[in-house]
Amino acid sequence: MRKIDFILSLLLFALKLCAQDFKKNAAYIELAGNGIIYSVNYDRVIPLSNQFKLAPRVGIALLPTSKDSDYSNLILPIEINALWAKNKESKNHFEFGVGLNLVTVKIQFINDPSETIYLAKVTTGRLGFRHQKPTGGFMYRVGLVLPIAEDNNAKIKDLKRNYFGGISLGYTF
Repeated sequence: MRKIDFILSLLLFALKLCAQDFKKNAAYIELAGNGIIYSVNYDRVIPLSNQFKLAPRVGIALLPTSKDSDYSNLILPIEINALWAKNKESKNHFEFGVGLNLVTVKIQFINDPSETIYLAKVTTGRLGFRHQKPTGGFMYRVGLVLPIAEDNNAKIKDLKRNYFGGISLGYTF
């Protein structure tokens, strides 16, 4: 039993040494991109190797709308991005991933005059660049968001563009 404890302790110590330098949490505002106008986001970087990391992301955007708008005011961008860098000390990363935008849409059925809020889904791909120092602090990212698929709901088709870009500014800790 002592051998297993020793091996597990050694393994945990080695994993801690590999990941101790890189700040894993990021909070940022993305202008344009998945939130159309803006979104406030959080992601957590999961180091897989010295060059490759995963970054699951969740965000929220509250948009101004009018009574005549077909859209409600809530967008929830969810993504999983992969980050690739030359080496462990690099602050520049190539970023690519896949995401799901949940968009609230107002729907009024022909035989029912009341409005219903529908949660439409848009699947997206991302290609971009991320600058994040391993020691934390200011970070930025720029990216191209590519809609892959969307709900068959006619109103969501208005949100689909061929592609759109975004820039993020934030802080890693």
